[in-house]
Amino acid sequence: MKNVRLFKLTASMALAATMGACTNSSSPEDDFFEFTSSSKGDSSSSSVDVSACKTVKESLATPTKFNVANDSDTSWTFSWEYTRNSDRPETGFRIEYLDLDATNTDWKSEGTTNAEVTLYKLQGKSKVGKYYRVVAIDDCGRSDGSNRLQINENGSTSVSTATDADLGVPTNFAITDTLGENLWLVSWTYSGDKDSYVLQRFIESKNAWEKFLTIDDRTALETVIDTAAAGKYIRVAAVYEGKVSTYSDKIKMPNAVVKSSTTSSNPSGGGKSSCVPAAPTNLKAMRIAPSVWRLSWDYKRTSTCSESGFMVQSLDMKNPVGWKDLGESAVDVKLFNLDGAKFRGMSFRVSAKNGDKKSEWTDPVEVTTETKYSTEYNFVTPTLKASVYKVAGGFEMMLVVDKNFPNEAMVSSSYTESLKYEFRWGGSAPEKMDTITVDKTSVTMKFTDKEKLCSSFGQVRTIWKDSNKNTDVSEWSNPVGSLTVYSNGLTDAEKLCPYVYKDESSSSSAE
Repeated sequence: MKNVRLFKLTASMALAATMGACTNSSSPEDDFFEFTSSSKGDSSSSSVDVSACKTVKESLATPTKFNVANDSDTSWTFSWEYTRNSDRPETGFRIEYLDLDATNTDWKSEGTTNAEVTLYKLQGKSKVGKYYRVVAIDDCGRSDGSNRLQINENGSTSVSTATDADLGVPTNFAITDTLGENLWLVSWTYSGDKDSYVLQRFIESKNAWEKFLTIDDRTALETVIDTAAAGKYIRVAAVYEGKVSTYSDKIKMPNAVVKSSTTSSNPSGGGKSSCVPAAPTNLKAMRIAPSVWRLSWDYKRTSTCSESGFMVQSLDMKNPVGWKDLGESAVDVKLFNLDGAKFRGMSFRVSAKNGDKKSEWTDPVEVTTETKYSTEYNFVTPTLKASVYKVAGGFEMMLVVDKNFPNEAMVSSSYTESLKYEFRWGGSAPEKMDTITVDKTSVTMKFTDKEKLCSSFGQVRTIWKDSNKNTDVSEWSNPVGSLTVYSNGLTDAEKLCPYVYKDESSSSSAE
């Protein structure tokens, strides 16, 4: 049985290593490119002997060490290892994908390979943003899934050790509070691993469940439901590294309350009104892009007077000649975006209106570059890992972003023009280090001198450019490299840098 392993090298080296491992075949291209689109392992096939399958007791072995090499921004090579169960040999392998943005979050077939072919070529921009795994198949079924990996939105990849082990089930899913008209708080309990949660609603006309809400906060055990799911059954599941748990029991949401087009406070429907609406409270400003801010506020309507909308005013602190009307938001819309660097350093306030009457103004808030980003956007310091290894003609150090990637809210925001990483590396002060800005999650430095290799380290930070061409950068990550003081996060499998650097600060204090 032939096993093909793809090591974590540059794409060209990985391809060369893989091709070299396939030389036992009649032609190297046979194993590397011979893929089929037939649906192997489908028990509905006319060639399946159903009675024979009922007598099968052995299980198909599970593929292991599922890995990926980046050939380009739109091309990847999957590889895996497989030890056949001789009592139930596979007839092939199926690559499966999971799209968490789809309305039906199920694993689907991407393609298949023949028996013993443990490589698969994936191509196309449409393949990004999805999770992948591999299963062994025969005419009677399939194996458990391998570990999974993700092709990120920028074309980079991340490999997980998570398998198809059961994640558990969210329980105690229930409506726990009514927050206002057409607003309900639902909560649940869950103790397993998770990165996020996904909620589905049942659409009777389609007789199908579809996703309507994703919660990126892994600590959340509650969320607010509005008219998007009013009158429908809903359920929740946990998501961990591409694996979706079993869904909770379903609950039925109340029907939406339909508002009348007129109010008793203004029966004539004219521009005049005899009542003053309640004032908004708790005005806050959050940053949602480098030069875009979002105002939000709370509002509790009184039973005797309804608002017809909200007014927003601005005050230029550099030229404070007075408050100016900036814009309006509709009934129930308690958000207002400030798009552009021109708003930086200005103050804002909000009032409810009803015809020609206005409530009192909120306390003002100021927006600056120090305004915190909304928790919806994961704009934080990335973490870094490094590995050193020997190559033809010298040595290489690879720096790879390990965690704290930009999340889907940042990537898909209409205010985002680009998201990139700036790497810097060297062995001296930051101002003397080399830098490079790329849209990939890794860079590789080449060395001819092992001493320089073993005295180097690197850092990374995220650069976010918005649609106004303004940028913001995260903090630099902690240094990682072959210097002993920075070796946390370093992989040196070949023991190229076995030096022990003396901690001069501790030795001098001991003297």
